[in-house]
Amino acid sequence: MSPSAGALAIIMLATAGVSQATACTTPVYCLDGKAHTDDSYGTVKRTSSRARITCIAECDGNCCTGADNVCDGGRFAVCADEDDGSCDGYAACYGVGGYGGEVGLISGGSCVDNNACDSVGAYGGAVGDISGSCVGTSACYNAGYGGGEVGSISGGSCVGESACLGVGSSGFSSGTIGSISGGSCVGNNACDSVGRHGGAVGDISGSCVGYKACDYVGYKNSQFGLSLDSCCNGKNECIKVGCNSTDACPSADPSLPTSCSGPSPTAVPTAPTTPGKCKKKASEVEYKYWKGGEKNRGTCGSLEKKKEKKRKNICKKKKKKKNSPLKKCPCVCNPFLE
Repeated sequence: MSPSAGALAIIMLATAGVSQATACTTPVYCLDGKAHTDDSYGTVKRTSSRARITCIAECDGNCCTGADNVCDGGRFAVCADEDDGSCDGYAACYGVGGYGGEVGLISGGSCVDNNACDSVGAYGGAVGDISGSCVGTSACYNAGYGGGEVGSISGGSCVGESACLGVGSSGFSSGTIGSISGGSCVGNNACDSVGRHGGAVGDISGSCVGYKACDYVGYKNSQFGLSLDSCCNGKNECIKVGCNSTDACPSADPSLPTSCSGPSPTAVPTAPTTPGKCKKKASEVEYKYWKGGEKNRGTCGSLEKKKEKKRKNICKKKKKKKNSPLKKCPCVCNPFLE
């Protein structure tokens, strides 16, 4: 089934005025909200008075707009070419690539709306370039978070409220997803949780257009590994195909349409079938919480070595606090708190 006229209109809006073939000539290298001289992030840019230059100021209205907390807390590059428009909205691009993550260039009007691209690739995750995509409230939120791997996201993909939310993300059992391109995952909640919690999914191209289309595809299924090419386009199409969770998907497992392609390309790694470990940089991240009037602290690596019961109890401490074990150490805590 081809995309509907309405869905195609959304795709065109997301890519209007954006030439995907034109490379960015003015990248801004952001680390914790400050502009740096290059992609080594070793030297912060300063004014003549030696004050540090923020990413917002360096973008000069061409990116990192809409709120005073955009582009904060992460480590990534965003395009400041004239009228690029990426990272626009409250907490847009907040924490991208932070805490040992790796994310490519964000450009072409990507990550637009409140919390769009929030924490993409953070805590040891790896996500490719994001171009002309991730438009809508919480679109691409947490993609590749906690050690997950996601390819490039391009061509008007992941458009709609919570579109591509959590793809390939979460803790010990992080997922692996190929590239998402060709106007894929368009519609509210489209591709939500695809390949999450240890799932493996190949490339998604010209697919998953419609409300909740492809929701939970390949969830917790390291053996799924299939690509989607020009299929699953329609409201609720392909929901929970390949999902391997009795809690999230209690009903019989549906199948992909015959129009979808076969196995994923070899470039997409198979997710581990057993819990792994925090990546090195994530292991060094420090958490802290108060108990009995005393400050307790440790690293994700030290928490990982504790007995399971102890880990569970610590992970539940002060969940909403920004320095809590749950917030700082998802590679340890998420498997216990699904």
